Amino acid sequence: MERRRKQKSDRASKNPFPLITVYNRQRALPIQTASVRRLVHFIIIQKKIDCQMISVSFVGIRKISQIHADFFNDPSPTDCMTFPIDKDFIGECVICPKVALERSPLKPYEETSHYLIHCLLHLIGYDDIDKKKQAVMRKEEFRLLALARKSGCLLQA
Repeated sequence: MERRRKQKSDRASKNPFPLITVYNRQRALPIQTASVRRLVHFIIIQKKIDCQMISVSFVGIRKISQIHADFFNDPSPTDCMTFPIDKDFIGECVICPKVALERSPLKPYEETSHYLIHCLLHLIGYDDIDKKKQAVMRKEEFRLLALARKSGCLLQA
């Protein structure tokens, strides 16, 4: 009887979860790195995202304003920005928790979690340029935010 070798699939050889690099360069809202990874993993599972690496940076008002000016010619502070890279290194999410504190002082972790979900959706192709696409994206953001809340996966101190 002849033995057959098992063929390894590409997916089996890859790590099912990407390397998640977290940079926290702000002081307005303490954020546990483990909670960032937990939320990113949760979204990866929900959306079946296939990538090898994601970067998440939390920055202050001055830095987000500087990046916004450099890349979008708008020096005003913003909540979050996304920089797609490629299929393996899906991209970078840059988030300002201080904006979340200002917009939602009673639930800043939920608001910051919402920004991270928003960024991840942008990295996989969701867009909010026109009203129809924006409505689709917002619906998915709130669906995922509710699931993450229910599963205990929101960002934490």
